[in-house]
Amino acid sequence: MRISSLKCFTPCYNTIHIPKCFTLPCDSVSFSSKNNFWEQPFDEIIEKLGESISDPNNLIGCGGDAVVYAVKDTNYCIRLPYDEDYENPAGFVDYGRVLSFDLTEQDKVNHVVAKMDNGVTIMKKINGKPILSVDMTDKDILKNLKKVAKMPLSAYNKLLNQVCEAYKLGMVFDPYGPNVMMDTEKFVAIDFQKMSHRYPSEFFPTLGVYDSLISVQGIYKDLEKSVARKTLLATLKEFEPQKKPCFEVEDLKVPKFLSFMCKNGVINNEQLEKMWDAYFTMERYKKLELAGFNANPELAKSVLVMKKLVKENFKEI
Repeated sequence: MRISSLKCFTPCYNTIHIPKCFTLPCDSVSFSSKNNFWEQPFDEIIEKLGESISDPNNLIGCGGDAVVYAVKDTNYCIRLPYDEDYENPAGFVDYGRVLSFDLTEQDKVNHVVAKMDNGVTIMKKINGKPILSVDMTDKDILKNLKKVAKMPLSAYNKLLNQVCEAYKLGMVFDPYGPNVMMDTEKFVAIDFQKMSHRYPSEFFPTLGVYDSLISVQGIYKDLEKSVARKTLLATLKEFEPQKKPCFEVEDLKVPKFLSFMCKNGVINNEQLEKMWDAYFTMERYKKLELAGFNANPELAKSVLVMKKLVKENFKEI
């Protein structure tokens, strides 16, 4: 969901048409939620959805492709793609009368728990708020970036692992601020697209994590350095001795990220060269360890050297 592609959109909170539907068998699903949401008759579920998207207080966020509302009094939200044909005065597609729980692994990557007509999905509601949203002011963006820079290192590492695991399932993360939810302890990516196996997408995990967390680049240099520092340190955890990396180590694309930092003036050429040398030494020992050789002492030392350079060149605010 890219904000740059968002058309002018003002939700119209009209009365939502509630179709008459059959009763959903209570043993059809086993998802837990407040007030046993899925155990209600089907028409009551539909009515609850209609009430939820009629109330602007339930609006979670708007992106370039869809609008998302919290489903009132539940742990779920509903994602409604925009109505490209402008047939619905509310601005988004009708969700119809179908409710399917036939989910693919790709659906689960996107936190989907049920599907409806016209691409509408019911998803697990992720705690927190998007890092970037169309209604944010410059002050809001700066406030959020400060929060991102102060997040624990574990949050960065879990986000890296999430996008890598999704890629293994053929799902590519769109690394942009509206597509990451943030609370006080973690980041959660929420927008993945199915990859074409004929034309596989390029994947730069380390750079992608950074891009998704920096909503506006080139303005707040000190904050960018702090986020870059934690992004790199989170990636380096995958190189530690006896750690099974979340992805092939060379495919984490750390050199690509370092080059990007140099190109954008975050580090200079001398710093880049030193970090490149240290990185490739570390990568070589990690590959030896993964191949079954006893390289732990050398690997541990090389990881420490690389971490030291990251901390020296990317100062934390």
